[in-house]
Amino acid sequence: MPKYCKKILDAPCGYGRISNILANKGFDVTGVDISKYFIDIAQKKASKKKLKAQYVVGDILKKKLSGKFDAVLNIFTSIGYLESDRKNELFIKRLCNYVKPGGRLIIETINPVALLCNYKSKDSITTEDGTVINFDRFFDIKTATNVTKIKEVELDGKISTLAHIIRLYYPHEIINICEKFDCHLISLLNQESKNKNIINSYRIWLIFQKK
Repeated sequence: MPKYCKKILDAPCGYGRISNILANKGFDVTGVDISKYFIDIAQKKASKKKLKAQYVVGDILKKKLSGKFDAVLNIFTSIGYLESDRKNELFIKRLCNYVKPGGRLIIETINPVALLCNYKSKDSITTEDGTVINFDRFFDIKTATNVTKIKEVELDGKISTLAHIIRLYYPHEIINICEKFDCHLISLLNQESKNKNIINSYRIWLIFQKK
């Protein structure tokens, strides 16, 4: 983080994995998440360590937070889960709008290029307790949407299924959206935070600065 960075927004923050680390380092952190369950976990961990982190339950599309931030974090693929490109763009707009002039917006997400280069339509793993988890994937090239059907088969024969759907955004798409809201790319890094081998990196970091 830049030396001047003091006030940070982590959105969504989940169970406070990143927010509490930053609070422990002395940053003024606000974490927001739509899940009260996650927020409760984050608050309990912060209270246990006596950390000064503020946690808010709410949808970033609807919840109004006071003030702007030196840095806004969107970590571990949180973009692309809403039901339309319009809403996904509105989500990114909200992130941009919470950044102070001169501040940073940091987005960490899946790199669709690397994903497709190593795409596995079918895959399976076996957990330590013997549960077999089967993955059946389909990538819709027309919409850049990845659908993963997950089937879990436990040792006793119990079967559970679920589906994971995400609209994957290519780097240029995120860059173009952020530029609409005065956040301009200053760095594009691989999953090791280095400026090399970006194409082959399954995860990428996009760092923007607000005008």
